[in-house]
Amino acid sequence: SLICKSDPLHEGFQYLSSIHKSEYLRIYTMLFYGGGYTDLQQINEAWSPHFKTLFESDKWICGYPENGVIGSSAYICKSQNPIIKEITLKEAKAIDQSR
Repeated sequence: SLICKSDPLHEGFQYLSSIHKSEYLRIYTMLFYGGGYTDLQQINEAWSPHFKTLFESDKWICGYPENGVIGSSAYICKSQNPIIKEITLKEAKAIDQSR
């Protein structure tokens, strides 16, 4: 299972729509496992050099720029990174407020 026993899914996960569950799991797996993500789109270059560059640096995440931040449609990140952790905390707060 990809679910961490020490940090299980939010108790409100079961009430999310399928789309929101997908978004939640994307951020959850990035937090605990890192890796690369892309929406359903064609990628015209190899990701290997970008993984190498990121993992040899002190950066936490890399991707394309969009409105002054990293775009959410394609990125690579390290696990346990504070940027994704902050997103996870905001997700949990939003889930709590919607219940």
